[in-house]
Amino acid sequence: MPDRPVRQAITFVGVTFAVSLAVYLPIVASVRGWIPLDVPSSRSALGGFGPAVAALLLLVRERGLAGLSPLVRDATASEFGARWWVVTLVLPPALIGATYAGYRLVGRSHHITSTVATFSEAGLEALVAVSVMVLVIVIVIVALAYGEEAGWRGYLLPRLQTRWSALTASLLVGVVRFPWHVPLLFLPGDQDGAMPLPLLAAFVLASAVLYT
Repeated sequence: MPDRPVRQAITFVGVTFAVSLAVYLPIVASVRGWIPLDVPSSRSALGGFGPAVAALLLLVRERGLAGLSPLVRDATASEFGARWWVVTLVLPPALIGATYAGYRLVGRSHHITSTVATFSEAGLEALVAVSVMVLVIVIVIVALAYGEEAGWRGYLLPRLQTRWSALTASLLVGVVRFPWHVPLLFLPGDQDGAMPLPLLAAFVLASAVLYT
């Protein structure tokens, strides 16, 4: 029988999928015409908080409200060396760039959206608007990332590392995250929807290691 941390990890995965699929499946069913309801695809962002919701529920069940403090403490930790700040800031955009290069190499097309074209034509007058947009996008990305990483990194990874090395545990997190991302392939307009399945799998596994 698995030891307690591994049982907790398995329970976490089950709760995470239950919460996220409760959001994703009605949207997919609506888009596909399987149900006579119009469920806005914009609500799919709520499914991204499934890991955080699962972590919060399980931590409260295990330790009470005091169990939530590690999620806040770890999310704001900054006591590590300067080289890791460089790694943290440089590797994610490098990974995104490599993924985009792979996207182009498999023959997928690139197009400039009307919004980007409008800003390009506006020149210097667009700088303020672009700055505001970037700030908003960063805030949204941080919120969405925390919705995932509070669960994957804040709850699941430490429990897997009680039995496996950091690399193996990270790859296991990636193996779980991949099917968790698959429903997004069926949602219109989602960034994962245009990505070939093998490339998405490679991106998810690589990012799982880098995020750790």
